[in-house]
Amino acid sequence: MHTNERPQLLLVEDDPVLGPLIAELLAADYRVTLAPDGQAGLHLGLTGTWEVMVIDRGLPGMDGVELVRAMRRQGIATPALILTALGATVEKIEGLDAGANDYMTKPFDAGELRARLRAISRIYAASPNVFTIGDWDLDPATRTMRSPYGDHVSLTAKEAELLGLLAGDPDRVLPARR
Repeated sequence: MHTNERPQLLLVEDDPVLGPLIAELLAADYRVTLAPDGQAGLHLGLTGTWEVMVIDRGLPGMDGVELVRAMRRQGIATPALILTALGATVEKIEGLDAGANDYMTKPFDAGELRARLRAISRIYAASPNVFTIGDWDLDPATRTMRSPYGDHVSLTAKEAELLGLLAGDPDRVLPARR
């Protein structure tokens, strides 16, 4: 994966017509991977490196709100926008409280969706917790190391936590745990 390419977007949408349509709408700006249900979305969310995620709420296997909650519990901080037909205030609050960065209802305007994705990506990209280690950048929130040549290396949660701890205070001597 190279950073000079379009950013990676995980789209979790079970509608066989709407999913590919949304993927096509976003394809000019993102490399879109479409997951057809909550379980597939969770697997991809935990194992892939994504710049942003768009998640339907009413998914088979695992509701979109529970999907966001599960990823946040696993330390995945990638910006997530819930895109759903459920637009009552209480539903929006539940989605945002679960860890979504934004909540948008269907039907939606494609331009507004792209603008909201750019907005949450900007906020996320401005994270001060990116560390430079040699020529590489460590982003513990996305569990990613980026080389100066644009390559990415995905880390496990433990690897990212340990590297973030060491890079955050490089002059500190840490005792070994037994």
